[in-house]
Amino acid sequence: MSKIIFFAVLVIGGLIAREFIGNQSSPTTTSIAPPPITSIPKPDCNIKGNISHNSQRKLYHIPGMQDYEGTNIDPTYGERWFCTEAEARENGWQKAPN
Repeated sequence: MSKIIFFAVLVIGGLIAREFIGNQSSPTTTSIAPPPITSIPKPDCNIKGNISHNSQRKLYHIPGMQDYEGTNIDPTYGERWFCTEAEARENGWQKAPN
């Protein structure tokens, strides 16, 4: 008799849990890495120090340059923001050609 009661408790508990879990909303997106940081850390530091993934060249972009808006900075790749062009050059970056 105790085996039947134990089995009934398991079945009922499972149904209750299934109903509870089924009513919970679950996320439909999968977890992915966060996008590169694109915010400016300091208001005057708007020079983007980008590293070419192909050539490993360190190029900096200033506002108004052709590729400035499309350039994202990924600090995990070694890219960074600079406050002045002199600071970028002192740290090994060259001005981008466009």
